[in-house]
Amino acid sequence: MSFQLQNLPYGWKIGIAAVLTGATIYTAGNVRMYLYQRDAVQIIMGTVERAMATQTGTNSDGSAIYAVSPPTLVRNWVTTNGLTGTNFAWITNSLTNTISFYTDHSFMVSLDSTIKALVPYYCDTSSIYDGTTNISMLTVTGLFASLQIGDHTNQFTAIPCWTNNVGQTNCTTNAATFGPWAWRNYVVAWQERYKVLNAMKMTTSHPQDFTSIGKRVEEHSTNWTSAKGLIDLDWVNDPTVQDSGNPFMVSAGKKIHPNFGGGYNAWAANVHNEANITSLNTNLMKTVCLYTKGSVPLDSIFSLTTNKVFNSFGYSITTNWSILTFAICGYSNSVSFIMGMSDYPQPGWCAEPTYLGADNSAFSQTEGWEIIDRRVTIDWQFNYCTNKYW
Repeated sequence: MSFQLQNLPYGWKIGIAAVLTGATIYTAGNVRMYLYQRDAVQIIMGTVERAMATQTGTNSDGSAIYAVSPPTLVRNWVTTNGLTGTNFAWITNSLTNTISFYTDHSFMVSLDSTIKALVPYYCDTSSIYDGTTNISMLTVTGLFASLQIGDHTNQFTAIPCWTNNVGQTNCTTNAATFGPWAWRNYVVAWQERYKVLNAMKMTTSHPQDFTSIGKRVEEHSTNWTSAKGLIDLDWVNDPTVQDSGNPFMVSAGKKIHPNFGGGYNAWAANVHNEANITSLNTNLMKTVCLYTKGSVPLDSIFSLTTNKVFNSFGYSITTNWSILTFAICGYSNSVSFIMGMSDYPQPGWCAEPTYLGADNSAFSQTEGWEIIDRRVTIDWQFNYCTNKYW
């Protein structure tokens, strides 16, 4: 006889008799003291897909490379050959990633190490917002403490606290124990793992590829108005686009040097960049955001730069993390962001500078901004352990 199985996502299977519809123990006000197979599926598959989201690359044969490898379950299931009498025989079948009718204790114990290994690869979602000062990562001890999991440090509840003969003079209370799964299934043990997996929603990385193309014009004149006019004229008449020397600079304002024969040396630049992130898992839906952290551009020629931020192109750049753009990536395995103006609009201008230095020496005044750091956050649309019920 052959095994009757039903499909789960990501190539996993479960016995055909398992009822996967209906409420699980992971619901508000749950009072069920026993478990169904659909309760186990949430934890097992929730771990699988969160490990899949840690993909870091692809091997030459097309197989994925993971920071934390997804768990696998290989077990021997035994059936008969469907005959009786002297022709009867047992047949051993090796099945991969197939959930049985019973909880596999050793597999669930091994799953705990995977769950804990995954935690540091996920962001603390409370730190992910426009204007955040720090995009921080989860830690096992911090997460267990905040969710009041197990010993509030790094161990799940093995056997919960219980009291017998409640209200009687001979009642006894046993304190909870913490560690690996007990041989008896307790609802609280499953709920704790669900809560930890539920907290793992978003990962972060730096773009793997970064290109920067820009347009730059520089002119010298005896006065500020003339210098600006020459720049504006050149900007229209010279469509040349060149590689940018500063891959982090998205949009610069202008720089003036009031010490060339009593005149001004002015420049304007507008640079746009493309940041790419690849090796996104194609089996998982996701939304991808690009965060940038800005600063005033550093002048590489002159030693003094004013502390101004140029924002006439419509961007809001601060020293905090700011959302520059986002993309609904779907099942795509890569995403590209364009940062800055790709059509190089006419530059804006600051007021005429007044500071020449104590000795009338060369001085550079810059208005503009550059990206000093960038991060990509990936909000994964998981299918399991996604409902916060507590």
